[in-house]
Amino acid sequence: MYLKEIIINGFKSYMNQTVVEQLDPHHNVVVGRNGSGKSNFFSAIEFVLSDEYNNLRQSERVGLINKGASKSRSELAFVEIVLVENASISANNKPSECIETRIRRTISATKDQYKLNGRNATRKEVVEMLDSLGLSTSSPYYIVKQGKINQLAMARPPQLLQVLFEIGGIRVYDEKLKETIKLMHDADTYLKQIRNVRSALVERLKLLSKEQKEQEQFQKLDKKHRLLSFMMLEKKRQEAVEALEALGQTEQLWKEKQRQCVLQKSEAVEKLNELKKDRRDNKIELTNAMSKQTYLNEEHIGLQKQMVQLDLLLQDMVKELARQSVEQEQERTELDRQRTEISNVQKQLDSVTRRLLVMQEQKDTLESDCLKRKQMRNEILDKQRRGVQFSTREERDQFLRKEIAYMRNQIDVQLQAVSRMKSEHHELINSLEKEKKNSTEIEENHADLASKANAYKIQLVQIGTRFEECKTVRESLSADEAKKMLERNHWQAQVSDNEHNIRKQIGTRITDGWRSVAKVLDMLRTQHGDNHPVLKGYYGRVFEVFQCDEAIFRAVETVAGVKLYFHIVESQVVANEIIALCNKQKLRGEYSFIPLNNIQAVQPTHTAAKSDKTVQPLVALLTFDKQFELIFRHIFGGTLLCDGLETAVHAHRQYRQSCVTRDGDMVGKGALTGGYRAPGTSKLRQVLALCDMGNTIALLEAEITHIVKSKTKVNEIIYKDEQERAILEVKLKKLEQNMEKMQARLNAFPAQCRKLEEKCAEQERKIRNQQTNLDILGAKEDSLSRELAAKFICVLSEQEEHIIGQLDKEIRSLQAQQNEAFNAELQVQQQKAMLANKLNGKLIPKRDELIASLTGRNY
Repeated sequence: MYLKEIIINGFKSYMNQTVVEQLDPHHNVVVGRNGSGKSNFFSAIEFVLSDEYNNLRQSERVGLINKGASKSRSELAFVEIVLVENASISANNKPSECIETRIRRTISATKDQYKLNGRNATRKEVVEMLDSLGLSTSSPYYIVKQGKINQLAMARPPQLLQVLFEIGGIRVYDEKLKETIKLMHDADTYLKQIRNVRSALVERLKLLSKEQKEQEQFQKLDKKHRLLSFMMLEKKRQEAVEALEALGQTEQLWKEKQRQCVLQKSEAVEKLNELKKDRRDNKIELTNAMSKQTYLNEEHIGLQKQMVQLDLLLQDMVKELARQSVEQEQERTELDRQRTEISNVQKQLDSVTRRLLVMQEQKDTLESDCLKRKQMRNEILDKQRRGVQFSTREERDQFLRKEIAYMRNQIDVQLQAVSRMKSEHHELINSLEKEKKNSTEIEENHADLASKANAYKIQLVQIGTRFEECKTVRESLSADEAKKMLERNHWQAQVSDNEHNIRKQIGTRITDGWRSVAKVLDMLRTQHGDNHPVLKGYYGRVFEVFQCDEAIFRAVETVAGVKLYFHIVESQVVANEIIALCNKQKLRGEYSFIPLNNIQAVQPTHTAAKSDKTVQPLVALLTFDKQFELIFRHIFGGTLLCDGLETAVHAHRQYRQSCVTRDGDMVGKGALTGGYRAPGTSKLRQVLALCDMGNTIALLEAEITHIVKSKTKVNEIIYKDEQERAILEVKLKKLEQNMEKMQARLNAFPAQCRKLEEKCAEQERKIRNQQTNLDILGAKEDSLSRELAAKFICVLSEQEEHIIGQLDKEIRSLQAQQNEAFNAELQVQQQKAMLANKLNGKLIPKRDELIASLTGRNY
């Protein structure tokens, strides 16, 4: 078993997670500078395996956690150790799989937790697992600390023997043996005591068995007696409860029925008034709908015309696209056919070119052989002529020396010519390679330009799509703007009618005061923004800062009275400043303010009323912000809400508080107030509806403003897209011009390569012929040199005459083969010219024309 991997995170100096893996099974050495964390590394191993860090207090655990920067500091630390057992050898002499054991210990300020192979475990389970692996805590010599080696080296033999006993586990077994003997002795003592107690218990058990039987019989009879008594009493109680429940249910049913009838009556009256109001509203809405319908009909007719035009345009475009698609498919088929034919003709041309080169080489070989044989025959004949021409050997030798010098001069001239031809041939090969390299670069540049052109085309398509979408969005925003403006005009008319009704009910002075205060606040907001002290200290009117059930609107109106329309301010200073500004602007109306700092709350309602469902504190049924609690306790704190008038009278006598019913009847000190109120005349409902209408109009105004801003942004996007499209079209046009130039160079490349290859082949043929002439000149020089060294004779020998005859026959045969090779070469040259004309004059131009047409269609 050995350590395979150690993971440390947040422990002492290891702030970030550190993984030490691939440890050697035999020996591992940790080296480093002072303060690099070597000691903390071994402390992390002891933190998991040894007992040194057990039972840590909170401060000690916090001290082990790394104290890094405040942002990167972790609140916990953990150390994980991976132990691997050595692989065993199976029956097939193959090592079995290694078994890994992962032990993790995590600490924080509040916990100390172990994990064994990914699951939570206790310290005891970890210790037992380590004991099973041979790392027993009773023999803690698997970790040797600094200084322990010196202690062992200086120890005496008895001490070393004790250490060996501890390492081998012998001492543990001795201690266990002593404990076992002691336990056996104690067990014998306990066994004697148990036997004595057992004999006494047997006698006691006999007595208790007899008493038990008597007790069981008594319990059965007593249980039966109590059961009968209970059944009789339970039956009587059940009958009494059922009778009481029946009476209570009957009472509740009658009360609920009475209440439902009253509610139905009020709801019917309110519904009638609402229907009348809805009828008036429907008339107004009908008028607006008629005008809106007229507008929508005109817009519908215009859209139908546009739709018909677009349908016709779409049909024409579909037909045109279908025709272009068919033509494009035909052109692609034709292009594939042309490319196939070009490939076939190119292969035939290459084959013919190779045949022509072979025939030219064969012809040159025949011509060289023929010249060599003519040279051999002329050498023999020239030798005979010089025997007749010169009378002495000295004259002949002098002539031969001049001929040899001339031949050597000719050989030098021919060598220079061959060298020059080879240089030209090398230049042609370099030009051909350079041309091929340039063609590859041009193809790469053409591909790059094509990819750029495709990217520009994609961008143009995207811009076009975005341009059309923006136009559609702009039209949609215009339609929404018109619709919102119609809706705003409708609500403004509703607000005007509602303000007229409210002015009649609560008075013109109060409504004018509302309008004046709102005008002053808008003026301050326009001049100084929302941070002005007056704006911060103004919280709205009383009815705007609370919510309640609509069923208690009547009660709230009766209790609050005119205070329902007061303005809530932070202090008297804010109220005085608003009044001064209204007077300065000569604004009319009545202004009433409630300063929060001067308000005094009424004492809370009697707590006994909170437990009665028919009597409730009115302020408890209101929902408001905590900062306005004093105001609502001042207005509603001394009032109770009762279900009926009789309940209100009884509650007033009991709690000494003012009481109000849901219908608005008031019971307080003095006379009763109330009476019939027409349904649908709730002032609170009307002012809240007016506020809702104002909020709706403000929301519509905000939406219209947002639509106008959106239209402006859409117009900016359209203008930007138009400019960007123009720039991209100019760039695309330049790219296409460059691509056309490169395509023309690529199309001319095969012809140029063929011309250069033909020039190279022609130059090679010239070099080959020149080399043949050099061989002939060298052979002639050798012949003259041999003749110079030979005797002077005037008559040919029979062997030489036989050689001349044989050479004449070979020369005639070679000339006949040479004529046949010339005729065959002429036929192949004609076939090559015909294929080249077909390729360059017909097929390649047709292919380029089809490619240009397809490229234009794709654009």
